[in-house]
This record gives sequence, C-alpha cells and structure tokens, in this order.
Amino acid sequence: MGKEKIQRKFSSGSPEAERIEDGIGRFNKYMGPEAFANLIDAEDGKIKVRLSGPFCRTCGVYDYFDDLKTELEKTLEKPLTIACVDGDDGDSYVITYVIGDANHEVKIE
Repeated sequence: MGKEKIQRKFSSGSPEAERIEDGIGRFNKYMGPEAFANLIDAEDGKIKVRLSGPFCRTCGVYDYFDDLKTELEKTLEKPLTIACVDGDDGDSYVITYVIGDANHEVKIE
C-alpha cells in the first residue's frame, strides 16, 4: 500500500522512494510492537508518517519521533526536521518531517 503510493509521488525508480520505505521498515523492525510507522505521503520535500501503537509512555513518546527521524536520515543520507506533530486519541500521531535542516519550531497540534 505505502510503497505504491510513494512510487507515484517520486519519479519511477526513485532512490528516495526505496530509502524512505527502508527507513520505515527498519524502524518497525526494531520498535515493534510498541510503535508502528506507516507512510501517509511523501512529496515536495516532506514525509508524512502515522505512528501508532501502545507506546512505552515511561520512555517518552517523542523519543519514537526522533528514532524514526534518525532511521530516515540514515537511509536518505540527508538531515530531516520534525515540522509538525498531530495527535489524535493518544495511540496515534501524524508526524511531518521536512527534508533539510529547517530553522523553525515544531508545530504540535
């Protein structure tokens, strides 16, 4: 599902598409079943991911956002900034990462 969507957003055979999928896959491998990342959208230098799960509340939920950022930075070989975090029922968050080193504050909703 996610791979087909991202393939349409990037040019065919784009290395970025595969790298994003690899980064999310590695995150899920190491963080599951506490947290699971699912790609929502990736285009125009932004990557939007839904992060869900029971999370380890004592560890700090925001650590998961940073861990996913680190995995994506490794696979993309580019710095990322967390631009926005939208929470809903407490078991799911939508995080928007911006490719590049942006100089702005994180928007949390």
